[in-house]
Amino acid sequence: MAEQYRVKRVPAASALYAFADSGNNMSGNLEDMRPYLDKLSAKHGLGELPTKNFFLLLEEPEVKARRAETELLWNGEPIISRWAKQVGGVSKEA
Repeated sequence: MAEQYRVKRVPAASALYAFADSGNNMSGNLEDMRPYLDKLSAKHGLGELPTKNFFLLLEEPEVKARRAETELLWNGEPIISRWAKQVGGVSKEA
């Protein structure tokens, strides 16, 4: 796509993804994802595709080459509404 069109990158991250080589995140088990990838690939005629998660994709040379500074808009902490703070219904530790 980048060869044919100009792609503009917005240097801000408004969503955070939990991914790691270890841990209990769903993307950690590649074999569980395989049937869904096969179905998607068959639907769009993509052929055999490797099963990868975000953690593995970060190591791809094409992805590494596009790495850039990004402003982080959310730190992952829960957002407590002003109303909840007023009524005391939510503690900071929750």
